[in-house]
Amino acid sequence: MSPVSAREPDLLNPNTTKDMKRARPLTALSAALLLAVAVTPALAGSGAKEIVTPAPVEEESFSYDFIDLQYVYTSFDTLDDGHGAAANLSKSLGNNLYFTASGSWSESSLDHADVELYGASAGLGYAIPVSKSFHLNLEAGGLYGYFDGAWGYDDESWGGYVGPGFRYAVTPGLELFANVYYLIFEDGEDLFETNVGVVANITDTIAFKVAGLLNEDDQSVMAGFRFYY
Repeated sequence: MSPVSAREPDLLNPNTTKDMKRARPLTALSAALLLAVAVTPALAGSGAKEIVTPAPVEEESFSYDFIDLQYVYTSFDTLDDGHGAAANLSKSLGNNLYFTASGSWSESSLDHADVELYGASAGLGYAIPVSKSFHLNLEAGGLYGYFDGAWGYDDESWGGYVGPGFRYAVTPGLELFANVYYLIFEDGEDLFETNVGVVANITDTIAFKVAGLLNEDDQSVMAGFRFYY
């Protein structure tokens, strides 16, 4: 038997004829299914709605609820270099408004006599989100300073400050910041002060902070930790 004759149906066999009649509807159904598969993409491309996957929501990069604790090294113009500590508090009040406060203490010497300097400030800030990773801000408030000098001499002063700044998230865990303040005191003395630094997150609640505080009278370098709450 040749290969060809082995595949051909026996037309003289009645059962074969019946099988062919039953096969026709199956063949027509298969053709209809193939046609539907071929036509469906064209119809979908012309009139079907496209499924759009929403972009992931970008998380806010900044918190205004934190406490900074820092060691301070200061180079004074009229005193010996000093060492001290500083603390900063920031508390969000909602609607981009936040409360800010700070306190500092430094120890130095003048003509081999010890002196101590205390400072405090409190005010309000307003954040202007330009993007999730870049905020402008404006702060204003009051100042207090106390100088406990040598030979029983002491002095205190009151004043105020105002100035702009920014916060920029280089990455979700690394922030650069800067502020420029205009300070004026009750005796009429005024000066500009610049605060620049970097904050690197260690965990979700703790970060390492390094900053510089510069004005025409002294320059300070600060290093410590930020605690988010």
